[in-house]
Amino acid sequence: MSDQLRERDIYAIEWCGPISWEQALAEENIGKLLYCIYGNHPVYGGSTLLCIGMTIGTLGAKMRDHKRWVGYESASFEVRYGKVYDFTCWDCFLPEKNDVGCALLLDETEAPEEFERILLDIESLLIFAHQPAYNSESLKTFRNPDIRLFNFRNVGKLLPEVGGRYYHNGPLRVEE
Repeated sequence: MSDQLRERDIYAIEWCGPISWEQALAEENIGKLLYCIYGNHPVYGGSTLLCIGMTIGTLGAKMRDHKRWVGYESASFEVRYGKVYDFTCWDCFLPEKNDVGCALLLDETEAPEEFERILLDIESLLIFAHQPAYNSESLKTFRNPDIRLFNFRNVGKLLPEVGGRYYHNGPLRVEE
């Protein structure tokens, strides 16, 4: 891979699901990931991207944090969750491969603070790029213009590629 390509942090997010809201609430075996909540919205309609977030704890624990606003809604919800990989080459992420065995899954064991910073940067850019209905932070700005994301597998309504430089150089600006 050329040095020019690695000037930015490039990540691939493998999205899994959808799973029901009830399944997400009960999920205590997966964590340290990103998630998207989809459901009905009074203005935007059905299957709307309502919320993007990240959790260092388990998915179930984070979903319980969202129960305060979910409880006011009458519709059912579904959740997709994403594992973050360091993007090294396309071969690991081709649809026909259906195996990311050659990719490096990011985890917090070597540098927990760095891992959390990466998840926060990715979450911030995803929220800024997609403007989910119920997210209030990161709607006007995002943290790091030097990241690039590739969403793959069960992406729902997410863009397949999101780059911080696209938004940084556009009419909306990143915090300096």
